[in-house]
Amino acid sequence: FYKGIKNILSKIQDNKTLFIITAKDTNSVFDLMKENNIDIQHSHIYGREKNLDKRHLFKQMIKYHGMSKKDIVFVDDNISNVIDVIEIGIVSYLATWGYNSTFDKIEAKNNNIVPLKLCDLQSIL
Repeated sequence: FYKGIKNILSKIQDNKTLFIITAKDTNSVFDLMKENNIDIQHSHIYGREKNLDKRHLFKQMIKYHGMSKKDIVFVDDNISNVIDVIEIGIVSYLATWGYNSTFDKIEAKNNNIVPLKLCDLQSIL
């Protein structure tokens, strides 16, 4: 985990429903959460096995879990994913603590996407 993320995830689980969409495999992420006392349902982790684009994944999640777009906040370090998810009406941020380039940050600015620092993550949730 990045420094501070464990505390943020712990606080999220206290009053929100946590979902994780990741390029890693679901079981590894589930085990990592469990080892760090982060309570998340296995079905709330969408790993690389799903092999779907983010827009389709969110549409599935909304349908399967009875969610509303307005209840979702998406944070990713991949600008293309952020842009794709914004296009379907979900509030999204570019995580600056992840693996993004100068190009990603320029692209975010050109698309009016808010870059998000880890220290500000809790304030948007």
